Amino acid sequence: MPDKMEEDLSCTGRCAKNMMFTFNLLFLVSGIMALALGLFIVIFPVSTHVAVLMGNGKFIYAGYILMVAGIAVVVVAFVGCCGAKYENKMLLGGYFLALIFIFVIEFVAGVVALAFYTQAEFYIEDNLEIGVMEQYGLPGEEDLTAAWNYIQWWFECCGFKGNATDAALIYTRSLWYLTSNVRVPESCCTESNNKIVNLQMCQDRQNIDWYTNINNQGCYNVIFGTAIQLSVIIAVVGIVLSIIQFFGMAFSYCLLRRLAG
Repeated sequence: MPDKMEEDLSCTGRCAKNMMFTFNLLFLVSGIMALALGLFIVIFPVSTHVAVLMGNGKFIYAGYILMVAGIAVVVVAFVGCCGAKYENKMLLGGYFLALIFIFVIEFVAGVVALAFYTQAEFYIEDNLEIGVMEQYGLPGEEDLTAAWNYIQWWFECCGFKGNATDAALIYTRSLWYLTSNVRVPESCCTESNNKIVNLQMCQDRQNIDWYTNINNQGCYNVIFGTAIQLSVIIAVVGIVLSIIQFFGMAFSYCLLRRLAG
């Protein structure tokens, strides 16, 4: 009977048992948060489009890893509560091993996010320049073209660096410009109340005031900043979950020792 088993536990064992319940509540909440964050990163259009433009989806992969870890945490938290409540050594042993497995998953997610963080600056500008100059608007590059259009519209930017003049000059040197009859893509044109102010003046190659109707900033800073923010968030969440898990492993191990002794 559970009551008899409770009496057999020492004060330390009962403390570990009570702390496991408290820990599992925090563990469950953190698992739900990790799942929500991973899902947000994977489906949020800005993050997916930024990954396409950078030619590197490491933080998207980390988002998937967080989703897997979050689901595992919810299941494992339930197993841990059952193991502590019924003082079942098999459940507690499985719980301990599962925490180690999740710890490894989160460690991998953190490493992936940090790897992206440390490498991003070295290749992002080149990838953005190649994307605009050699790939935008061409057959077979529909995903990249859609990503550029979305980012330019969302962040009200144009091209990858400089101001409106720089952006227009970049596009005029692109392969897209050779097959187009306009100056810049529609997504580069300034908006007011979610409507393009003057599409014709923005895109007309003969208009001498075109620069007043083009988004007056390049997209490099906003793309780089978004990617770095997502990577830092993933790394921090992974570290926090790992710290919580450390205490969970300690409490479950302590309880297992008390039950075995």
